[in-house]
Amino acid sequence: MVQLFDHDHTAPQPTTLPHHCPTTHHPPLTTQVTDQMTLYYACYTILAIISMVYDDVFHPLLLLDIIVKDSTTRAVIDAVVIPIKQLAATLLLTLFVIYIFSMILFKNFAAQFASPDSMEDCETLWRCFLASLNYGMRLSGGIGDIMSHTLDERLMLDLMYFLIVLVILLNIVFGIIIDTFSDLRTQKLDRLNDTTERCFICGMDRFTFDSASNEPQAFRHHLKNDHYMWNYLNFIFFIWQQDRDDDDGLELYVRKLIEKNDVMWLPKGRAMCLAAGNDDDAEESIEVQLARVEKDIFEHMNVQNAQHMQFLTKNEHAVDAVKSGTDELLRLIHLQNSRNNGPAITREASMRKVNEQRAANLGITPSSSPKNGRPSSRGGTSRPSSIK
Repeated sequence: MVQLFDHDHTAPQPTTLPHHCPTTHHPPLTTQVTDQMTLYYACYTILAIISMVYDDVFHPLLLLDIIVKDSTTRAVIDAVVIPIKQLAATLLLTLFVIYIFSMILFKNFAAQFASPDSMEDCETLWRCFLASLNYGMRLSGGIGDIMSHTLDERLMLDLMYFLIVLVILLNIVFGIIIDTFSDLRTQKLDRLNDTTERCFICGMDRFTFDSASNEPQAFRHHLKNDHYMWNYLNFIFFIWQQDRDDDDGLELYVRKLIEKNDVMWLPKGRAMCLAAGNDDDAEESIEVQLARVEKDIFEHMNVQNAQHMQFLTKNEHAVDAVKSGTDELLRLIHLQNSRNNGPAITREASMRKVNEQRAANLGITPSSSPKNGRPSSRGGTSRPSSIK
C-alpha cells in the first residue's frame, strides 16, 4: 500500500495512467472554438493587427487586457455587470423622470434659456428632452444652470429636479455599483482565507490547531506532516494504477468512493493531532471514554432491572386479583347452594362447573368420560355428570 504521510513533500510527477484509469473527456471542436477565452484572444489579435496595419489609434485599447489578467480590476467590471437588471431598471426610471421634467419645461419655460443659442435646445419636445438629459445630468445644479436665474416661477421645479434626479436617482445607481463591488471583495477575501487559513483535507482553521498545541507553527506542521494534500493525490494515482484485483479492503473501499466522486473517505473535521495530542493525553482520553461507557452500561442495566421489577410487580398484583376473584366466586356459589339446601360443593367441582358454563356460552359441549376411563359407546356427546 502506498505511504500516505511521507516527509519529502515533493509534488507528484506526471505518470502514464493505465487503461482503466479515468481519463479527461475532450470537448468537441465547436465547443473549443466558442469558448470565451478563445474568442477573447481572437478578437485581441485582430485588434492588434488592425492597429498595426491601418491606424494606431486602436493601440490604447489593448491596455484593457488588464481586466482579464487582474482579478481586482475584473471585479470593477463585474460590479456593473452582475447587477445589470437593477441598474437598467433604475436608469429607465431616471429617463422617465427626466422626460416628465422636459415636458414641464417645454410647455411653460421654453423661453427662459440664458443665451439665444441655448433657446434652440427647447424648440421641440425631443430637443428639450435631450437638453435636460445632457445638461441636467452634467451640471451641478441641474437644468436650471443654463436657464435664466429666477427665484419665483421655477424655484420648486429646479429644487425638485436637483433632489430627485441628481441626489436620489444617481446615488441609487452609485450605491448599487459600490455594494456589488464590496460583496465581490468580501467573497474574494473569504476565498483567500479558506485557501491560506484552513486545511485543504480536514477543513479545520489555523486557530483550532494553534490553540490546541503548545508548539509554535502547529498549523503549518499539520499541513506539512499530517494532511499533506499531495500525499492524498499520490494515493489516488496509486489506486488508479493498481489493478482492482490487488486491492485490499481499504483500497477497494476508497476506489469505489473515488469512482462515485465521493470524498467521504477524507478525514473531514478530524485530525489525529487534535484527538490524541501526546501519549499521556491519549491514554487519559481512552480511560475517560471507558469510564463513560461503563457508566452508560450500568445505567442501562439499572433501567432494565427497574422495568423488570415493575413488570413482576404488576404480574403479582394481577395473580392476586384473579385469586381473590375466584375465592369470591366460590363463596357466592357455596352461599347459594346453602340457601337452596343443596349438597355442599367442593372447590374442584365448582371450578368444573364454571368451566362448563364458559364452554356452554362459547357453544362448546364438553365430553365426559365414563367411570372406567373409556369413551361412551353411544355416538355424539354425552351429558355431563351431575355434581354430587
